[in-house]
This record gives sequence, C-alpha cells and structure tokens, in this order.
Amino acid sequence: MKDKILGVAKELFIKNGYNATTTGEIVKLSESSKGNLYYHFKTKENLFLEILNIE
Repeated sequence: MKDKILGVAKELFIKNGYNATTTGEIVKLSESSKGNLYYHFKTKENLFLEILNIE
C-alpha cells in the first residue's frame, strides 16, 4: 500500500503541484485511508520528501 500511495502522490504532485494536492485526493485515488497514509507518512511534507529521496 505504501508504494501505491507514493505512486499516486507523485503523479498528483507533478500534475497539480504540492500546494494544490491534498491528502484527501491521494487517499481516494490510492484506494487507501487517511489512517494508512499517516501511518506511513506523518505529514504531506514527509510524503513529498520521500518521493524526492527515491528519485
């Protein structure tokens, strides 16, 4: 599930930018839950930084 969240978030950040991307969108498109998202990534910023570290 973590990889799916990362993939969806990356696509949304590229398409919409960081500020316009919401955790709600990420959760919906990754078919996850906010609890699961925040289990893996404490904040949207942490999620974004992990994507940058992967690239």
